[in-house]
Amino acid sequence: IPAHAFHCSSSAFKQKYSHSFSFALAFSSVHQASHMTDSDFARWGQISPIRRADSPSQSNSAAKMRCRVKPPRPGLLKACLLCSVLLIGLLVLRLAAPDAFSALLSGASLRSRLSGAFAFRPAGPVRAASDRLAESRTYYTLNDEHLDLHFGVVIDCGSSGSRLFVYAWPTHSGNEHQLLNIRPLAAPNGKRIVKKVTPGISDFAAKPSAAFDYLTPLLDFASSAVPRTKLVETPLYILCTAGMRLLPPASQEAILSNVRLGVKRSYSFLFSDTHAEVISGKQEGVYAWITTNFLLGRFGHSVGDGVGLVSYDGADGHLRKRTVGVIDMGGGSFQIAYEISPEAAAAVPSARDSIAEFNLGCRQSDAQHSHTLYVTTFLGYGANSARQRYEDTLLAAASAPATVVAVGNLTASNATRPARPLAPAPPLTMSPSIADPCLPPGLTVARAGGALIGTGNFSQCMQRLLPLLGRERPCEQQPCSLLGRHQPPIDFVKTEFIGFSEYWYCMTDVLGMGGHYDYLSYRAAAARYCATGWDQLEKDYRDKKFPKADWHRLKFQCFKSAWILAVLHYGLRFPRNYRRFQSVSAIHGTEVQWTLGAILHRTRYFPLREVQRLELDRQRHRGRRSSSLASTYQYLLLLLSVLLVLLALFRLHRRLDLRRIPSGGYLG
Repeated sequence: IPAHAFHCSSSAFKQKYSHSFSFALAFSSVHQASHMTDSDFARWGQISPIRRADSPSQSNSAAKMRCRVKPPRPGLLKACLLCSVLLIGLLVLRLAAPDAFSALLSGASLRSRLSGAFAFRPAGPVRAASDRLAESRTYYTLNDEHLDLHFGVVIDCGSSGSRLFVYAWPTHSGNEHQLLNIRPLAAPNGKRIVKKVTPGISDFAAKPSAAFDYLTPLLDFASSAVPRTKLVETPLYILCTAGMRLLPPASQEAILSNVRLGVKRSYSFLFSDTHAEVISGKQEGVYAWITTNFLLGRFGHSVGDGVGLVSYDGADGHLRKRTVGVIDMGGGSFQIAYEISPEAAAAVPSARDSIAEFNLGCRQSDAQHSHTLYVTTFLGYGANSARQRYEDTLLAAASAPATVVAVGNLTASNATRPARPLAPAPPLTMSPSIADPCLPPGLTVARAGGALIGTGNFSQCMQRLLPLLGRERPCEQQPCSLLGRHQPPIDFVKTEFIGFSEYWYCMTDVLGMGGHYDYLSYRAAAARYCATGWDQLEKDYRDKKFPKADWHRLKFQCFKSAWILAVLHYGLRFPRNYRRFQSVSAIHGTEVQWTLGAILHRTRYFPLREVQRLELDRQRHRGRRSSSLASTYQYLLLLLSVLLVLLALFRLHRRLDLRRIPSGGYLG
């Protein structure tokens, strides 16, 4: 197209369209028109082609004609398209990450809010603190963590006195497979909150009306240790053991009735009649087993800590940690408790009295916390009771009246006269001296029936003790332990056992061998001690070589060392090469008390409130999420529809614009 065909002055053109970036392109194109065609102008969409003048005479009319350069199209449609894309992006963000969407709408820093939105968050501040203290062994009255702690109180009413224990735990996580994280409560100085009164509550059998007053100091102490606002939700358990078991049922009930009435009238604890009772030795053994395995973490479900795993009924292929067995050698009795399979329990109906089945989970159907134990108590077989029975047998044998018998003599015919009994020998006027291989040489222990003179022979001592185990009793079904009682088979290759009380004291206080047990090493150390003269032992004691022992321990260490070995290997039939036994007094710094197991078992339903609350929260969240997803999809569908309409309008508008463009003829 020749240059003279355009009669728009460049100044007028620039003045009219200087606001548009398209002007620069159009203006430069005008000066290069000789190199462009009509179709080029049409593609640019900024300047419409005009008709050329056929002759110079037509140039005036052409000059008068306004330039047919079109202004750039307004960006309304493009803006709508951009807004639609942004809205779609926001809806997708809301759908994929609701927290990030909320963070974007708020005025906070986007980076920090997004990082928090996509990172794991605990369910709340209380549960977060609970997770931080999951491995803690003690809670303190000075609550620096600002935990919402809950409390429980247990009073152990024993034969010689009553002891109070205060426990605490944070709010449950809501996971139905987790137990309450109960720990002993301690003062800020680290000392456990424990209080004891004497004598035993069974001493009030003749005056049961004084039983509540006897426990008042303990209850007052507990009231001061627990925050006042928490008292109404703090369970109180008063559990009586050995001393009360010896009383007639009527005497037991009279004492407990007085205690129950007094607690309800004077204190605000969470308390009912079933919270004060006499528990059996079987229950006490179960509670001790629960305490031990809880402190060892055997009720948890983490793996990779070297603990063996076992399957269980209802596991559906899942595994749980192998639990440990417990042997508690007290002064008057000893107990053994270990887990067995339900099949082993059902195999011997006659042993049902020694089988305990229970569930620690908050739901009775929780198979992960369902356990079957063999637990039995041997009364009179504790270390002190066994020593008394042993001495009785020695004195009885020495004081038995000797009978003089004539054996006969030969007659003249070499016939033997029949023997005939003579009168019994007169009783001794002086107490006999009786050799005792279970006492150190040089030690004399005076008793009413005679004086026991130590000879310090460990092997002879062991032989003297074997008849006390009652192994001669008939065994109805093998295998059997003491007194002919059936003992379910033990997998000694995999099962661990822990010994408490005398197993710890005998191995530690004098011999210093507490912990992992080795039969040969311990027997050799015990034999050396037994053979040591009493004078030397006294000197060592005065020289503080036995700081944990007292005189009673020194005197009877030889006997007790032999007794715990006899019970373990001859009574319970543990192999001598068994290496998975150890003696302890505390686990992770917490003294092993059956009271911890008692409160764990009796509060097992407490987590239900948090479990149900968590389930409701999940249901609400699912409902809100479903509703949110539905509304988001609706918004997205609507926005996509709008976007499609805008695109259709945009294409239609361009098509109409192209139709209005002239065909490219010259001006007439």
